Amino acid sequence: MKRYPLLACIVLFALAGCAGTRPVPGPSEEYVEVDNPAATMSPAAPATIWVPRRYVESGIPRGGELVKKGYEAATRGAGEAPSPPATGEEAHSYPRYYRVVSVDKGRVCFTAERGVGLKPGVKLPVHRGGSVVEGIGFVPGPLVGTVTITEPGGPGAACGTLDRGGEARVNDLVRVE
Repeated sequence: MKRYPLLACIVLFALAGCAGTRPVPGPSEEYVEVDNPAATMSPAAPATIWVPRRYVESGIPRGGELVKKGYEAATRGAGEAPSPPATGEEAHSYPRYYRVVSVDKGRVCFTAERGVGLKPGVKLPVHRGGSVVEGIGFVPGPLVGTVTITEPGGPGAACGTLDRGGEARVNDLVRVE
């Protein structure tokens, strides 16, 4: 009975000895040894590293090249580049806040830039105060109500009626997107 486990071990050793080494296929591209650029970052880093030969011959793409490739990939098939806004108009991707300058029986007037695009019937939120948060921008205070534009106004002003919500006050902020 003790011979069978011993015999099994001998057979396994014989099979392991007969197994040949398989050749490992070579890399698909040739590699070269170069000085390690990160050797100064760690004392345990190797002095040299292996990199594909094409990196040495053509160089690794740098920041400007990567930006150019990304731009080309993003605009590929998009047609022509968007045209800049017409003169007098300014494209804003962020909300703008204008200060309420007068309130009279539900009629609210506030400062506004010329060319903002305020038209009669446009509804805008009115906020009471707010704060500037570093890295984020302006965070408006609580919502007071909604003003509907009735008079786009002249240069630097617009007026409307307070539709719903509380009572607007001077120095409240009207949000225009």
